[in-house]
Amino acid sequence: MANTNLFSANGTGYTAIVAAFGGELNSIREKLEGETIGEVRDIHGIDFFIGEVYGLPVIIFKTNIGLINAAIATQLVLERFDVDRLLFAGVAGGLNRNMEIADVVVPARWHYYAFGGWFGEDPQNPGQFLLPNWFTPQRGNFGMIHPGPMSVIRAGMTTTMRKEFFEADADLLSIAEEAAESLQILDPFNRESTVKIGGSGTAGPAFMDNFGLSQFILQTWGTDSVDMESTAIAHVCWTRQVPFLIIRGLSDIVGNGDPNEFSNFTRFAEDNAASLLNAVLLNLADDLGPPPVGLWSQATGDPDGWKELDWFGSFFSEGTGPGWIFHNELGWMNASGEATGSIWFWSTDLGWIWSGSTIYPFVFSSNENGWLWYQKGSSNPRWFFNFVSNEWFSR
Repeated sequence: MANTNLFSANGTGYTAIVAAFGGELNSIREKLEGETIGEVRDIHGIDFFIGEVYGLPVIIFKTNIGLINAAIATQLVLERFDVDRLLFAGVAGGLNRNMEIADVVVPARWHYYAFGGWFGEDPQNPGQFLLPNWFTPQRGNFGMIHPGPMSVIRAGMTTTMRKEFFEADADLLSIAEEAAESLQILDPFNRESTVKIGGSGTAGPAFMDNFGLSQFILQTWGTDSVDMESTAIAHVCWTRQVPFLIIRGLSDIVGNGDPNEFSNFTRFAEDNAASLLNAVLLNLADDLGPPPVGLWSQATGDPDGWKELDWFGSFFSEGTGPGWIFHNELGWMNASGEATGSIWFWSTDLGWIWSGSTIYPFVFSSNENGWLWYQKGSSNPRWFFNFVSNEWFSR
């Protein structure tokens, strides 16, 4: 039985659509066509907009700025919802001097640049640093900052491993590459912007506009962009084994000598990143095809009253989705899910039972941890044969 804190979307996992702050989120939602939001759920202060885009069940939200905020929000959505994939769009600082403001990067892998050790200078040897005996430098240093990989673990592993990069999903990268081929986006000067698929991106603990540090990162990892959320999101997705794709529009070129580039050009970068995200969603919806025909959409009768399913019989419900129903023989039950081949029902006397259009009136009982057969037509009491005890019983 699935975690009852986990909210599912009509039997299909959600696509999480994520931004860091309000401007990024607004740009994303402005680009989406036909967005339908059915519910806004507040969980620990974060608003999750639950609905549908291009036939895909989606959850749209912002993490707020910073690595820790991003990790908290990402873990929360993956813990509370059935998420099949995560797509992020937002802005970043450019490190690659061959790229321009409003260009878009979709890195294939993400790393931290400030994790490792920050050590003091040796007063006896200027320019040298006092490193503890447990720390082995692997990536050189920028002053006191000595970066290194992080110890990580996830389900299926028995011990931690040292990991430097968190990789985006290969299939989503391919979809992004296909989507970018027909995308037309412009920079603030009305010139065509470019999209780079692949390479590396990084994130750190603070807004960074230092030329020397930008060059150290570029020369050490060949990294194209820097921000304050992406690697934390990638890290959590790797841990939870959820495919992800992160799209970043360049709002400024780090260390370019203009401290106001970010505020002047953020909107252009937001819009270009959101445009690619929209194109990815369109291609993704096309690849996945139409959603499967669900249980409730097959029912005939009154949308807000009595309905009929040929395999299930007559039942009463208000609305056309899962939730509380009154079956003319089985009584009150709470239905969870929509796929006709797999649906859970809960009632006060039976607990959780599972069935579907191809196996009903056989049902699997969570309480009995085994199969039951319901004698259709029996009501008040209802009769069941228990294949675990090999006995008939009534409720």
